[in-house]
Parts: sequence; structure tokens; C-alpha cells
Amino acid sequence: MKLREWFKNHPFWTAFFLFLILSLSVGIVYLSITDLFSLNDILIGLGLSSITVSLLSYALRAIIASVAIFVIIYFVFYQKPRNFVEYTHEFNLTKGHSWVKTFSSGLLSILIYLAVAIGLSMSLGILAENPFIFYQAPSDGRAGWLLLVAAINPGFFEEIGFRGIMFSNLEKKYKGCGVVILSAILFGLFHLGSLTIGENPMNVIFLVIMATTFGLAWGYMRLKTESIIPSMIVHYLIDALSEGLLSPNTTDQAQFGILMIGLIVLYPLFSILSTKLIFLSHDRQISETN
Repeated sequence: MKLREWFKNHPFWTAFFLFLILSLSVGIVYLSITDLFSLNDILIGLGLSSITVSLLSYALRAIIASVAIFVIIYFVFYQKPRNFVEYTHEFNLTKGHSWVKTFSSGLLSILIYLAVAIGLSMSLGILAENPFIFYQAPSDGRAGWLLLVAAINPGFFEEIGFRGIMFSNLEKKYKGCGVVILSAILFGLFHLGSLTIGENPMNVIFLVIMATTFGLAWGYMRLKTESIIPSMIVHYLIDALSEGLLSPNTTDQAQFGILMIGLIVLYPLFSILSTKLIFLSHDRQISETN
């Protein structure tokens, strides 16, 4: 039996293998790009500020690494004559159920995130002086609009990897909530990779938990809309807005912890409920038909 046929008949192990590729290989390629091309030295030589060098270096390395990984995935799983449209359908990079429901789910989800993040920060009295700093020029203390560039990789490539390729493979074996939960857990564990770049272990634990619960919300959107477009939009915007919204005006770790716990619990909960509400009439029609 050919390797691709074996993977086709074993969707769980396909998803697990994809997880290993995404988790391990991205890190290896990411680090090798730094050493091989001396990317930081090149950017510093252009006279850019330290924050600009840091974020542009991250964005370029991450995008190059992700493209390299998807090339590997292509040759392992999908190497055969196919057109671009077939791939977009396989990865659910389409309108899904309908453009209205697809974009409504994404729009409501990001509005809920903004409401929860700003509402919690205001109630705790720790709202940043300028929560929407993304439109400002980068400085040594702020990333500014550079986050709009840095957020491309997680918003686009991570969603194709997890809610696209991996989710589609898991759907061959599991149904409904099982796929959502399993893909969310794998998405959370993927963020353990932050330990390899020296992140504080406690912060990484928060990140893993947040990625898991956010993954539940985005996976549910993917399940209902049959598209990864809404989760791509939401994921990108959350990362792009993170500097202002997740940089509260406080040094009190307890207050910051309350903010993070609130986001971890409230945003996914209300996002799932909003998606469920959008598809309520559609689900009723299906149940009546059955």
C-alpha cells in the first residue's frame, strides 16, 4: 500500500502526523532561516529600529517556514494533478454554507472578543491608554502597524493547517463536537513551542489554555459555516490587535490574570453561542426534515 493511501485510510494518524510536522518542522525551519540567512543582521544593516527588526524578522521567518512546511505536506499527502479550486474546497477555503452566514459568524465573533477584552479591562480599571495602537508608527517601545504584518502567519497559515487540513482529515473519522474538541486540543498543544524561544513557562501555560478554548470557538465556526474564512479573519484580527488590548495599564499580575481568565472563558463561550444563533433556523429545518 502506498504511503498516501495509508494516510487516506487512517485519518486520525494523518492528523497526528500533520500536528508533528506543524509543531516540530516549523520550529526547525524557523531557526535555520535565522542562522542561514543572518536575517536580523540584514535588517539591522538597513538602519531599522530594534522593534521593527524583531517583528519583521519574525514575520518573514514564520511565513517562509510555513510555506516550506505546506510544500512538505503537499508532497506527502496530496501530490497528484489537481487544480487550485480543488485544494480550496479540500481545505474549506471557500464561502462554505453561505457568504452571509460565513461573514456574520466571523464578524460577530470579533465583536464579541472586542467587547469582552475592552469590557473586562474597563471594569478592572486597567484599559490601555490607546487600545488601538496598530495605526501608529513602530517605535522601540511599541510594534504599532507592524503587528498587521506579524499577524499574517498565525491568521492565515495556522488556520489552513489546523481548521483546514487537520480538521478535514479528522472529519473522516469523527463527527461534530468530537472534531472540534480534538482539533482545539492539538491547536493548544502546538503553542507549547513557545517554550523553545525562552518564553516564561507560566505565560506559555496561559497561552496553551487560551489557544485551546479559542480553538473550540474557531473550530465550531468551521464546523457550522463549512469554511475557514471566518476563523482566519478573527484569528488575524485578534493577533493584530493584541498589543493594545492585551497590554493593560497595570503591573498587577493578579489583575492581568483576571483579564486573561475572563477572555479564556467568556470569549469562546459567547462566540460559540453567537454562531449557534446564526445557524438556529438552519438547524431547525434540518431536524424537521429528519
